[in-house]
Amino acid sequence: MERDLSRKAVFLSTSLAILFLLPIFARNAYYLHVLIFIFLYAGLSGAWNIVGGYGGQFSLGNAAFFGIGAYCSTLLYLNLGVSPWLGMLVGAILAVIISVLIFYPCFKLKGVFFALATLAFGEVINQVSIYWRSLTRGSLGVMIPFEPALGNFLFETKYPYYYISLIFMVLVMSLSYWIENSKNGIFSDGHPGG
Repeated sequence: MERDLSRKAVFLSTSLAILFLLPIFARNAYYLHVLIFIFLYAGLSGAWNIVGGYGGQFSLGNAAFFGIGAYCSTLLYLNLGVSPWLGMLVGAILAVIISVLIFYPCFKLKGVFFALATLAFGEVINQVSIYWRSLTRGSLGVMIPFEPALGNFLFETKYPYYYISLIFMVLVMSLSYWIENSKNGIFSDGHPGG
C-alpha cells in the first residue's frame, strides 16, 4: 500500500514538473494554445464532476455560471476599471449567489427533472446575454482593449495563460481528490464518491 502511494506521488510530481517545464521546450504558440485549452477544460470538467460525479446531480447549467463570472469580471474592468484579478472573485461570488437562488429549488428535483431545470437555466442565461445588448453588446460580445499588463490579466505571450490554466487544473483536481478522500466523499456503501 505504501509502495503504491509512493509510486503515485513520484508519478504526480514528475508529471507536474514536466508540465511546468514544458513551455521552455514547446515554443510554438499553437501548441501552447492547445495545452491552455486542455488544462482549462480539464479543470472545468473536474468542477462539473464535483456536482455530477460526487453529488450525483446531472447538471447542464455550469456554462451559465462560467459566463456570469466572465461577463461580471469583464464589465467591471471596462466600466469601473476594476482589475480582472479582483473581478474574477466578484464574478465567482455573483455566480455562487445566483446558483444558490436558482438551484436551491432545483435540488428538490431528481433525475431528468433536475437536468432539464439546469438546461433551461443555461438557455435563459444564453438568451439574456444575446438580447440584453445594452449590457452585453449582444452576439458581438464585449470588446476588451489590448493593453498588456499583469493587472489587466492581458499578456503579450501565451506563457502566463499556460501557467494560470495549469494551476487552475491542479487546484480543481486537488479539490476533487480531497473530496473523494474525505468523509463527505464516502457513500454509505463505504466506497469513494464518484
